[in-house]
Amino acid sequence: MSEEESSDLAAKETHAIRDGNAAVWDVVGRTKYRDGFARALESLKKGEHPFSEHELIHLRALCQDCRRAIQLCCANGRSALSLLALGAEEAVGVDISQEMVALAQELTNALEVPATWYCCDVLEVPHELNGTADLVYTGGGALNWVMDIDAWAAVTYRLLRPRGTLFLFEIHPLNYVWNYEAVDYTLAPGPNYCDGGIVVNRGYPASEVAYDTKIADRPTIHERIWPLGHVINALIKAGLILRHFQEVADGWTPFKNMSPEVLRRLPHAYMLIADKPAHTV
Repeated sequence: MSEEESSDLAAKETHAIRDGNAAVWDVVGRTKYRDGFARALESLKKGEHPFSEHELIHLRALCQDCRRAIQLCCANGRSALSLLALGAEEAVGVDISQEMVALAQELTNALEVPATWYCCDVLEVPHELNGTADLVYTGGGALNWVMDIDAWAAVTYRLLRPRGTLFLFEIHPLNYVWNYEAVDYTLAPGPNYCDGGIVVNRGYPASEVAYDTKIADRPTIHERIWPLGHVINALIKAGLILRHFQEVADGWTPFKNMSPEVLRRLPHAYMLIADKPAHTV
């Protein structure tokens, strides 16, 4: 196989993974998130938010004097819309699922707030948004759907204004190497942490796809493990300046049988803040 043929094959495989994952989130959108629409709307009307205390410490400050906040992998838009309540003047959300974007638009219409939604791969965000964001926010299970971390970091860089900030609060990649059913940290079959790699049909949102029992052929779910070094180095390579990094023991945990004492022994989420320089080439 020639180098060109190999490149074409890799591109087709990547597109197939992307389309399959989009189909997964369309299912989740029209089942669980559709069923929870009224609750999400009422929560937003009350000024409630889905952010952890770790996030709020920084997001409250970052949303002040923020003209535009862009969320990548925004799902139904609840987090992006909550940034408005924290002080952002305008919210923009990007998600690959048509169902999720439609829900976000419905929430926006009901709330009558300044928010705009784009349905596309986060690696293909329209260039009309270049240099318009004071804040790019993402996390809570977003990077595992990104198949090219360098491309993701480059998109983040181009979306930010000079002096703009990326705020990332993400599932810790170590979570993917452990057996979710064990009572202690036991390795599960799959890629090594340091190598990264793709895991298939494991855990959430696979359980959410089963929520819709009418589906005859459930789409295959592909998630990518991105070790912390890969994420940080991608952002540095893109031109961002790392300002803050923190690992935290609480956060998203799929472990049903571990005691709180065992869970606290390792981090389950991490937080990263990086800035675009004031002067760029």
